[in-house]
Amino acid sequence: PAMQGVMDQIARVSATDANVLLLGENGTGKYVLAEHIHELSERKNQPFVHIDLGSLSENLFESELFGYKKGAFTDAHQDYAGKIENAQNGTVFLDEIGNLPLHLQTKLLSLIQNRKLSRIGESKERLLDVRFIFATNENYFSSLCYTLLQRFQNETLLQCITELFLITFPIFSLIL
Repeated sequence: PAMQGVMDQIARVSATDANVLLLGENGTGKYVLAEHIHELSERKNQPFVHIDLGSLSENLFESELFGYKKGAFTDAHQDYAGKIENAQNGTVFLDEIGNLPLHLQTKLLSLIQNRKLSRIGESKERLLDVRFIFATNENYFSSLCYTLLQRFQNETLLQCITELFLITFPIFSLIL
C-alpha cells in the first residue's frame, strides 16, 4: 500500500518534464526510482547520467559537472564535456544533493534555473535540455531547505524549490 502511492506519483511525474526530488532514507532505492522515472519518460531513449555528489570532491565539482576547455588549467590537455552536458536531451540524477556545500549549491541553482552552462575557461554558453532528478534523505533535505531559506530569502529560490515534485517513501518498502 505505501509503495502504491509512490508508484502512482512516479507514473504521474514521469509524464511531465518537471524536476523531481526523491526523499528517503539511505538504502531505500532512490537510484532505482530515478531510473524508473527516466524509463517511463519521453527521454527514455536519451542518456541517464548519475552523479553522486557525496563522492565528488569540491575541487572537481565544476570540471566534472560543467566540463572545461583545453588549457583552462594545467592538466586540461583537451576539451572535456562535463557530465551534465553529456546528458543533453536526457536525465541528470544528482544523488546526495544534501552533501553539496552551500557555495556550490548556488552554482547548481543557476544552472537549473537558466538551463545554460559554460565550461571552465570558456565564455560560450551552452543551452541545456535536461531533466533533473535529485535525491537525499529527509534529514539532509530539512536542514538544506532551512539553510537555503535563511541565506537566500528571495523569490527565485522559493520558486525553484516549489517547482519540484516531492516523492517520499518508507525504508524497506521498494519492490518493483
